[in-house]
Amino acid sequence: MIKEVNALYQEAIANGYTASDQEVEEFLKEQKRQYGQAENKEEVYAFMDRFESKQAYWEFQSEVYKKDLPIQKYNAAREREFMEEQIAGGSADGLEFQDKWEHEFQRQKAEAVEKYEFVVE
Repeated sequence: MIKEVNALYQEAIANGYTASDQEVEEFLKEQKRQYGQAENKEEVYAFMDRFESKQAYWEFQSEVYKKDLPIQKYNAAREREFMEEQIAGGSADGLEFQDKWEHEFQRQKAEAVEKYEFVVE
């Protein structure tokens, strides 16, 4: 999983997908809003309490989403491209498309992991 995330992040960056500090901040602001309205907000807040402080939790989330947002953008673009190829080929059929995309996504993740050399410290 960690290798996949790091490989996808490298692929996203190499293909020009980034997330500015402002985008991360806006994303986290929306997360905070959603957490406050969630039906399970007590569970969410209980998880946050595992951190030294709520500030520490949000700082951690900021670091996570600095990597995750470019990956999300990159994956969304790849999925759109795959869908367009399926439509052009005449084989875009709801659930079948999802199955095909999931298979293709798994293949692409594995390919990305093989592309990079990881150093474990």
